[in-house]
Parts: sequence; structure tokens; C-alpha cells
Amino acid sequence: MASIKLNTSNLDFNPPDIRYQSDALNILLQDNYSTLAVRKLDALLQDEPYLNIYLKNLINKDQNFFQKFITLYQCLEILIGKLLGVELKNKICNESSSRTGYQIKNTVYEISKESYRINKVLNHYCTYQFESDYHIGAEIYAFFEKHFSELINSKSDLSNLLYELRNQLVHNYRTIIHKEENQRILIQEDLKTLVNQLEFLVAEVIVSIDFSK
Repeated sequence: MASIKLNTSNLDFNPPDIRYQSDALNILLQDNYSTLAVRKLDALLQDEPYLNIYLKNLINKDQNFFQKFITLYQCLEILIGKLLGVELKNKICNESSSRTGYQIKNTVYEISKESYRINKVLNHYCTYQFESDYHIGAEIYAFFEKHFSELINSKSDLSNLLYELRNQLVHNYRTIIHKEENQRILIQEDLKTLVNQLEFLVAEVIVSIDFSK
């Protein structure tokens, strides 16, 4: 991470979306010379053009919640795809001499599970402790408890909740469409709120991921 001096005396910053304003930003703009920490993306992500396109163009408030969720989840898929290679190298290639064939088979099976890799991205390779700022896990749990209580199980950590939300939107969205109008509108409004929060979480994960851990 590098630190640079940013002259904010003539900086005209008026974000069109109130969600992008923060106390930290206000402090930065009040001090004509403030220090701004600049974090370099992990080496495995620097050649991923989709992430640049995502950050600059794809995320905007004009997208509906379903389009935005697909965009965001594709970013997570890039991360868990990179993680697959990292985990295979660390757990198979580097330790193959000490493992039996059966152990290697089980390890490959575990690593191949999407829910496992989401969990590793969020809870191991991501250096940002986002749960202290973003309570998205509790919000997703409350959403399921309110609208799809049958989907709640003992695995209520953020990675499993995200994976279940993905399954609900990608594979079972038709069940929402077929609900009565008032219930459908309520579910869609709650989903819109969730996806807007998820936008910030994904951005934090992208800039905080460290595959060298």
C-alpha cells in the first residue's frame, strides 16, 4: 500500500449518489492536504479487464437489482476462480508427497465447491474485516427469515448466505415472479436494498484480496 498527498483545495467532488458520501471523505475534503492510502490490486487480478469495467461502468444506480446482482456475482466468480488455482497449488501441488490418493481426491472435491471458495475469499484471503462495517450477512439472513424461512439452515455464515441468495436469484427467481403482487413487490424492494449493500462489500473484497496469504 502506498500513501500520496492529495491537494483537495480545488477538488470539486459532488457524488450523484448519496451512498458514496462518507465521514472519511468529508474529512479528506476539509483538509487541503490530506493523505490518501492507495492499495494496489493483487497481482492475480491486475490483468482482469472485467474488474476495471465493473468499477468504472457496470455498477450504476440505473441498473435494476437483478442486473446488478449478476454483475456483482460475476466479480466474485472471478475471485473464486483465481482462488481455485491458488488452493490447488497450496494444498495439492505443494503437499502431494505427504498425501494419499484418497486425501488428494477429497481435497480436490472440497476445493471445487463454490460455497467453500466463497468462504475462503471472504474469511481468509480478504484482509478487510468488512463485517464490522457491512452487516450484509445479518441482512441476508433477515431476508430469508422474512420471505423464505424454509431455506434457513445451520450454515448461516455470510459465505453460505451469499451462495443461497445467488441460487435463489439465478435458479429460482421464477418463484418470486409467481407470488401475489403485494408480496412480490415487497420481496423485490428488500432485494434491491440487499444488492445495494452487496455492491460495497464486493468493492471492498476486490481491493482487499491478497492471494499470497
